[in-house]
Amino acid sequence: ATQVLDTSCDVTVTAPAQTTTVYASDGTTVIARLFSQNREPVTLSSIPLTVQDALVSTEDRTFYTNNGVDPKSIIRAALADGGGADTQGGSTLTMQYVKQLRYYQATSDAERAAAIDQTLQRKLSDAVCAVDLEKKYSKAQILDGYFNIAFFGENSYGLQVAAQTYFGVAAANLSVTQGATLVGLLRSPTELDPFQAPAAALQRRNEVL
Repeated sequence: ATQVLDTSCDVTVTAPAQTTTVYASDGTTVIARLFSQNREPVTLSSIPLTVQDALVSTEDRTFYTNNGVDPKSIIRAALADGGGADTQGGSTLTMQYVKQLRYYQATSDAERAAAIDQTLQRKLSDAVCAVDLEKKYSKAQILDGYFNIAFFGENSYGLQVAAQTYFGVAAANLSVTQGATLVGLLRSPTELDPFQAPAAALQRRNEVL
């Protein structure tokens, strides 16, 4: 309890980095695309409901009713702390969003490592920030932010670029199976990469479906 009371939120929501497109003098011919993270924002209203449902169903089934925190997961993490047990798992979508915000706003390798640290103190900090974000933003805004900041592998940041990279379509045109494949990637973009590990990607896609 003391750790929770002594923890304050140090995360703010900012727009993630986007791709800069350089055009020729005619205003239409693309000369180059410059980016540190290949990302193109998309509004939640453009994302099929089946894709939204897939994310909520696999990552946080109580997303629309919780306040950003799953108390049971925090208790499990507290009991595991110091005992060598894994404190991963049980993070709500909002907590995952907080972790991603920390990671992409980090300015050093040390800060990036700390952002994804799974210690109890970090989990408590993420939980406090999640509750804070839930007070400031709607569920739709949080879900929108999540889809636009998430990493899907293959240098694809955000659902729009991921849809184009893997399937050559806009996020709005993702089929049910395509959307399930992309949502499945979030667990491990490298190990579940459809280009490199098609069997694993297919199995994970079927789990999402």
